[in-house]
Amino acid sequence: MQSSVPGILDLKGETEATKKLYGLDKPATKDFGTQCLLARRLAEAGVRFIEVSHGNWDHHNNLRTRITQTTREIDQPIAGLIADLKQRDLLKDTLIVWSGEFGRTTTGQNGDGRKSQQRGFTSWMAGGGIKGGMRYGSTDAATDRPSAARCTCTTCTLPS
Repeated sequence: MQSSVPGILDLKGETEATKKLYGLDKPATKDFGTQCLLARRLAEAGVRFIEVSHGNWDHHNNLRTRITQTTREIDQPIAGLIADLKQRDLLKDTLIVWSGEFGRTTTGQNGDGRKSQQRGFTSWMAGGGIKGGMRYGSTDAATDRPSAARCTCTTCTLPS
């Protein structure tokens, strides 16, 4: 694997259409798009665990502006990764798990932000044979406490 890494990291062989799919043609999406495209290439090479990360989600103030900017940076690259994996028939064998460190409270902070919420937050999964369109659990809108089933998730490797 070590000898193949330089080739995996070289994006020159990718088509312009693929680069555009991931947002490499736009300054706002280029960095995260590059990570997502490299994740696809690593998955193709057989790497079993890949982490892609994006910081700056701690929106305790200036929420409307910052959440708009942050989602603009990640939406297209993530959609591109899912579409590309599906088109290459890799999505069925690749589990994508998206999550943050915390959720956000329903009440404001600093006039235009949200506090951290450790008791309930959003995660989503795609691919890997999971059933799509599911929602599990919820929080009470007034107290932010879990009001429906609690969920503990473990991702494990199943024998092939």
